Amino acid sequence: MLFNGANAQIINVEANRLPEDSLGWKGLVTTNFYTNKNTSVQYSLDAGSKIQYRKGASLWLSLNHARFLFKNTDQLENQGYQHFRYNYIWTDLITWEAFTQFQFDQVLRIGFRGLIGTGPKFNLVRKKHTKIAVGTLYMFEHEKEQGNDIIHNDHRISAYLSLSWHLLKQLYVQNITYYQPVIDNFSDYRVSSGTNLTLDINSKFSFNTGVSLNYDSSPVVDPNIEKFTYTISNGIIFKF
Repeated sequence: MLFNGANAQIINVEANRLPEDSLGWKGLVTTNFYTNKNTSVQYSLDAGSKIQYRKGASLWLSLNHARFLFKNTDQLENQGYQHFRYNYIWTDLITWEAFTQFQFDQVLRIGFRGLIGTGPKFNLVRKKHTKIAVGTLYMFEHEKEQGNDIIHNDHRISAYLSLSWHLLKQLYVQNITYYQPVIDNFSDYRVSSGTNLTLDINSKFSFNTGVSLNYDSSPVVDPNIEKFTYTISNGIIFKF
């Protein structure tokens, strides 16, 4: 459930990963519907899925998300993305990643954004209750702004630091920070930092709450779009 701000421009893939230790299929589905009344009645539907398959050293991950916000009978905004990622686990230390992503966001005036990239992930700590990883990836980004004819084609670095802890058997905390500058113009960059807390209710259901802070030094050409946005979310997760 989205309480404030706008969805992040950077998709937090690390927070959406499923446990990589077991082979075969894993997945989960999330959904939220809520009503809010201030000056008018608003309705929102939020749904997503995560599907993961591992065979040997290869791991495939699919992330899908959509959000629809309605005011009375008029639809106000849509947001969504599809993210596909392939991991090849070379060693306990190094995993090679390749990904592609398709995204749209009417709130942030992104008509379309497509990404493709690859690079290494370094698993610095892989203990039972603590994990620390660093990723240094290259990506090409094609973006069409909404409401004008502006198109961007940029080569970016996508670097991230992922920290996770099992505080208790049922309680899991994760923080991920991304830094994505344009390679030939470091003054054009994005930073996103998200913290999620997950509490397992039983083997199938979990409660999740999270905070995401996002900064884009060069957002789309629209005076209504701010450089800094944030998201606060709560929801129920069903695992299968």
